[in-house]
Order: sequence, then C-alpha cells, then structure tokens
Amino acid sequence: MKIFTKRIKNNRGMTLVELLATFAIASIVLAIVYAVFINGLKTSNKVEAKNALRDDGDYVISTIMNELQGISADSINYCTPSTGNLQCIKLIDNKSIQVSQNSDTPSDFYNVEKKQKNTANEAVNEVTIEYGLKDKTNPTSPQPPTPDNRMYTFFINGKPIDIDNNLQHSTINFSCSSKDDNNQCTNAVFDLTLFVSTTSRVAKFDASLDKYIQEKKDGKQPQVTDSGDQGWVELESQFGF
Repeated sequence: MKIFTKRIKNNRGMTLVELLATFAIASIVLAIVYAVFINGLKTSNKVEAKNALRDDGDYVISTIMNELQGISADSINYCTPSTGNLQCIKLIDNKSIQVSQNSDTPSDFYNVEKKQKNTANEAVNEVTIEYGLKDKTNPTSPQPPTPDNRMYTFFINGKPIDIDNNLQHSTINFSCSSKDDNNQCTNAVFDLTLFVSTTSRVAKFDASLDKYIQEKKDGKQPQVTDSGDQGWVELESQFGF
C-alpha cells in the first residue's frame, strides 16, 4: 500500500514497462470476459432454437388432435396420398343415430341405430390427414416444390400446418381398436412421431439425423446425445379416438 501511495505521489508517472504490463493484464482479463460472454450468448441461442423446435412439434400434435376430436368417425382408413405426399389417413362421419318405434314390442320401446346419413339433408363430415412436401416459399401452391424450397409437414384437408421448421422423416400411423358390423374401423389408436429439424443458422443442423433414422429402421438402438449443437428433436405422441 505504501508503494502504491508512493507511486501516486510520484510525478514521473508509470514507466513504459509498467504501462505495457498493465495493458497485457487488462487484455487477458477482457479476453476471458469476452469468451465467457460469447459462450453464454451461443448457449442461449441454442437453447432458444431447441425450444422453438419443441414448440413447433407441440403445435403440430395439438392441431392434429383437435381435428380428430372434432369428428365422430364412422370409418378410419388409410387413403391414397395426393401428389407429392407420402401418407394419408381419412376419417369419415357418414352415419347418424336414428330412433324408430319397435313394432314387435309395446309402443314405449324404441330401436336406436346408427344408419347411413341421408345426404340430401345431412352433411357427411370428413377429415383427411396427409404428410408430405410443401413449398416453403408458397405453401398453398398445387405444384411440387423445387429442391431448394422443399419442406415436409402435415396437411389437414389439404391445408398445410404452418410452422417454420422441417418435419422430414416424421410419420403418422394407427391401429384399429374396434370395428362395426361391416368391419369398418370406428376407433383407433394413433401413433405420431415427429422429427422437427431447424432451417435456422442459429443452431446448425446435425447430419446425424439421417444416420439415426436409418439405425431405427434397421432395428438398432441409436445412441444420441442431446447436445446443444443438435439441430433437431424427436417427439412421440400416442392418442386414441
């Protein structure tokens, strides 16, 4: 402390060596602070990008579930996809509950049946879920997208679910849980697997996604570490109707 006080009172100031040493120490400290700040900023951006992927995935799942909940399906079947699409599932509500008096019993007994709707005065409701390609620059275009504009998404009645990220490798399937007298599937359990991959420069796309998919197809158990640089997330959902 006495030496420091003496230096302050010294009108000659600091020597060149002392000045250079001060600059060197300050540079080291600033470099460390800058590195910590940049790493923190990168981590924050990666976390934000990963959360955006999960948000898009959750939005797709909730959109599909809401559509399925809005229809009382009398038949659930796979269908032929539109041009450029890969999967198609159609749910049809074409029956209504009809009540009629039972002629073989007293008048206070009635038959309650589900019969084909009279299309003249009753609407037949349909929900078609497709998975395939969309044009990211013109989502409503009926033409197949060019390679540079290809993105994968799900379609509800021909309208794409609008998200910012890519759903390549995603799938939707169902297994029938009950059938009617005509062997039509009326209730099913749906399995929805989403791979949401980023198209942003903030979080670099991890090319290991293709390897991960291939290993799953081969029946292997892929080993994936959820690192900050991984530009995709996998979301699985199962629901029944």
